[in-house]
Amino acid sequence: MIDTHAHLFDDPFDEDFEKVVQDAFKEGIEAILMPAIEPKTFQKMFEKVNYDSRLFCSIGIHPHNALEVNEVTLQLIERYTNNEKVKAIGEIGLDYYYDFAPRDVQISAFEKQIELAKKCDLPIIVHNRESNDDLMRVLKSQQNGSLSGVLHCFSGDFAMLKEALDLGMYISFTGNITFKKAEELREIVRITPLNRILLETDSPWMSPVPFRGNRNEPKMVKLVAEKIAEIKSVNIKEVIEMTSLSAKKLFKLFLIIIMTMSFGFTNLIFAQDEDEYYDETTSNQEEVPLYYKMFGIAPVFGTNTVVNTYKPNDYDSAQDGLLTIGAAIFSNPVDWLFFEFAYLTFSDKKPYNDTKDAPIPLDIEKHKMIEIGSGIILNPNGKVNFYGNLGYSHSNSDFSRYVLTQNDKYIKENYSISHNGIYYGIGFFANMYIEGAGTFVLNGEWRLTNILENTKLDYDPRVLYTEPGYNEPTEYSTFYSIPRASIIWYPPLDEWFKTKK
Repeated sequence: MIDTHAHLFDDPFDEDFEKVVQDAFKEGIEAILMPAIEPKTFQKMFEKVNYDSRLFCSIGIHPHNALEVNEVTLQLIERYTNNEKVKAIGEIGLDYYYDFAPRDVQISAFEKQIELAKKCDLPIIVHNRESNDDLMRVLKSQQNGSLSGVLHCFSGDFAMLKEALDLGMYISFTGNITFKKAEELREIVRITPLNRILLETDSPWMSPVPFRGNRNEPKMVKLVAEKIAEIKSVNIKEVIEMTSLSAKKLFKLFLIIIMTMSFGFTNLIFAQDEDEYYDETTSNQEEVPLYYKMFGIAPVFGTNTVVNTYKPNDYDSAQDGLLTIGAAIFSNPVDWLFFEFAYLTFSDKKPYNDTKDAPIPLDIEKHKMIEIGSGIILNPNGKVNFYGNLGYSHSNSDFSRYVLTQNDKYIKENYSISHNGIYYGIGFFANMYIEGAGTFVLNGEWRLTNILENTKLDYDPRVLYTEPGYNEPTEYSTFYSIPRASIIWYPPLDEWFKTKK
């Protein structure tokens, strides 16, 4: 889970900020994003967000403080966008309920900060209260294909929801969807596509039932997820998977997670002296690579999130946490380039679990992948290398389904489908040389695979075979998201096979 909106730098958290954060992580929160409000609290926000690598923030000026938006504060905001913790421009927008600033001033401040967001390639976090028409007019006028963002604590009507979705915006819900008199808002939740929903608490406000009236905090975001699952009649796991994936995509959190992992491993493992970069037996002290990496082998472990997007309504269905194992071969012909061949396999137990009480349960789906690709290392002489890669993927899926016979009985039939895809990823290599044994490389990567062809079936795998609609044809596209880890062993072939002159 990711809480995409929590004001943890606000005064109510001064006494127990660290406990609140740790309680959230214990509850399964992956990351928390703190949206800025006004310039006078920017510094306090950055002090709080630096407490933990899983805390992030946005930078901007709330409509309550729109009178403070000027050239000086806009330049200040732009400078802050260079901070790696800043993932969005916000909280910005319009608020006609309080009218702390004239409406024309609010609109101007909103437009200027949207333009800054597009310039800095950052999404926006939008506040709206009783300003639906003007807010949507501004968003429509500013949408040139480069604007992305989320309407936080959504409280608009059905027409506004449709307009926001058409503009490519995400919709965020908080604890108010649990309130007794929020029937219309719950209907908004029901019709909002799950892949366009984000979770938030809006801490310290908007505490969900049964904690309404108390201070809200990030650990309570699970209650929001549970309510969304109840409203949409889906499993809470699916809500958590899809909303977390959407938050990572919108706020570009994948790279940050990889970087955090790599620096942690570096501090634990490596303490080799810088002078090891030189071969002391070479009379002219010629610089040579510290780590010999010509040919390497590795086991691979990961967890795969499989997202199927069903046509024509672009409804996403996801399976998360699928254990993925395999092996890989690496070759580094030069220090900045590597080639990789990998074989991976994973299983999906959902079809079996959904039908295990049936007379003939479906089989566990089994998937196999072959990957061939290459990567570019950005800093080849470092002890920790960062890279990007690209390659080809071929996958094969074995599964079963029910077929209705002429006797109106269902039988199980087995199928196999093959697909081609393109993968791309970012990651790190953390190198350690052991004399006589070779180089051992701790590898962490986030890899995405887009399947190039849509899957076309003559049934709907989302529906139980006993329900209407099971025999309706379906078509969907697929991509895989796999955080993966391995330990690569590069044997010292140059030492083993060298001959004395």
